[in-house]
Amino acid sequence: MGEHESFTTDAVILKMVDRGESDRLVTLLSADRGLIPVLCRGVRTLKSRRFAAIQLFSYAEMTLREHQGMLSLSEATLKENFFELRERLPAFAAASYFADLLLTVCVEGEGDSDILRLFLNALYLLAKRPAYPVGQVKTAFEIRLAADMGIQPDLLHCAGCGKAAKEGFLDLSAGSLLCDDCAFANQKVDPKAPEGASPAAFAGDGEAPHVLIPLGQEAVRLWQYVTAAPAQKLFSFAAPPSVWAEAGRASEKYLTYALGKIPGTLTFYYDMI
Repeated sequence: MGEHESFTTDAVILKMVDRGESDRLVTLLSADRGLIPVLCRGVRTLKSRRFAAIQLFSYAEMTLREHQGMLSLSEATLKENFFELRERLPAFAAASYFADLLLTVCVEGEGDSDILRLFLNALYLLAKRPAYPVGQVKTAFEIRLAADMGIQPDLLHCAGCGKAAKEGFLDLSAGSLLCDDCAFANQKVDPKAPEGASPAAFAGDGEAPHVLIPLGQEAVRLWQYVTAAPAQKLFSFAAPPSVWAEAGRASEKYLTYALGKIPGTLTFYYDMI
């Protein structure tokens, strides 16, 4: 892209840092260009016509221009600001955690419309549907993000015996399910451990430890549904809160284990709920 050339894209703001008296440095997520760092000049003044569009989690049509090796904002037309998030701290904390995950998994120059759609749908539920449990949005987001990244675990068959498995233990390091028989037979689960202990790390002789999370039949069904459902229906699986909580413990551990980090915003989320 040459000096002073411009392009227009629809994007959501994942991160922003104030700069100087009136400027703001933001990180956008665009369906066609992935992460985009952009300098937005003068947008923090109330007189700026772009003030409303350049807020955290705002979704807007933005015209960007190359200048001195950096992209700067020329125009912005707000599509949705999800303002209600600022009125509900648990929802805002969840959105912040989701944005932190996307800043980790997305890259500059590589767009992903599925991940952007997932984030926007989650923001809509958090902002516009206050009766919808925030924890369920979080669980579904984590499960589907893993699928959109191509790192979803194999929950159809036991990794030990190869048989169809309806429940068992999610092996975080292998990204697979172990049926009860294989988990106990291979000494990857301590038979003396308290029932439902999670997470648990056990290994046979000469093996690296396996971190295992128990997943019951309904939690496995929930995970499989969210992984494969159409985008507009992935948050709609009907299950008791206890099943969502069980799947959520596993999805959080699985995703943070796969990424090799626990975002600081996850602590913020738990402080707010």
